Amino acid sequence: MKTISRSTLSPAIKEAIRQLRYGFKQNQNRLTVYTNATGPYLPTAGGQNTYYEFDVGRGRVDRGRARIVALMAPNGEMLACYFTNTHYGSWMEIRNL
Repeated sequence: MKTISRSTLSPAIKEAIRQLRYGFKQNQNRLTVYTNATGPYLPTAGGQNTYYEFDVGRGRVDRGRARIVALMAPNGEMLACYFTNTHYGSWMEIRNL
């Protein structure tokens, strides 16, 4: 899987990561669980960790193809973060969160 550094991300992707973190701390029930049900698959979540997805730079009417999917621990720690601009067709792991 290709990796990218957080420092090279667009402002829209950085904002999506910020909003996902904020949303998790405020009320994780409002976030969308990503089930990892179709390939290409992300690594298994394991334990009580959960993947959550978040749209990048679009409204809920026209959601576009770009998504952030983050693996979150129950305590709110972001364990891993992935980006797709192909509507789950391919992944890039974001490093240096």
